[in-house]
Amino acid sequence: MDTRTLQVDQDGQPLYQTWNSQRRIDAGIDELIGLIRGIMADGEVSVAETECLAAWTFRHAEIVTDWPVNVLARRLNRICLDRRVDDVEREDLKVLLGEILGENENPLVTASATLPLNKPAPEVIFDQNVFIFTGKFAFGPRRICEAEVLERGGKIVNSVTLQTDYLVIGAVGSRDWIHSTWGRKIEKAIEYRDLCSLAIISEQQWASFLFPAPSVLVG
Repeated sequence: MDTRTLQVDQDGQPLYQTWNSQRRIDAGIDELIGLIRGIMADGEVSVAETECLAAWTFRHAEIVTDWPVNVLARRLNRICLDRRVDDVEREDLKVLLGEILGENENPLVTASATLPLNKPAPEVIFDQNVFIFTGKFAFGPRRICEAEVLERGGKIVNSVTLQTDYLVIGAVGSRDWIHSTWGRKIEKAIEYRDLCSLAIISEQQWASFLFPAPSVLVG
């Protein structure tokens, strides 16, 4: 999952500290996937399991810096922030965990080749720009995604117009967009994209500008 360039010495050999750090990250990700599989074994996610998973991601902050694990960590932190885990939150979390494991009918995809995303992906600027969301989001319910934009000075609309700056496509099940009801927003955005500055971006691209990945210190 980690895409950072491996650092090498003058002889072309991996630096011990970097190599050791990568081993820890790989081992941590394997441990997290194992934990998720254990939680999902009975098809339910309990309050105790939610809190356990949240505590694990908090203790391993250096590991949960990449998509979609970083989104999972923030979702868990948000769920546990009020010290109350309700049934809706547990059900949404169960869906997300299944998508991370690739066990659901619509697995989590980040940039399906069929999506008409802007290439290259543009910089995402929130202040004074107009956003519209479509699809289902790994980050959380659409109202949560919209709140993140509003907090950063952006604006939210419900339909695509020539004044729209960004259409953000949810990661969950996005490979099937063309057959879905929310595909109509994408089709209109494609039509308008040639007439204005509208950009079609993935949830992953949008989320990367919300919380830029922190640098990871190696020991």
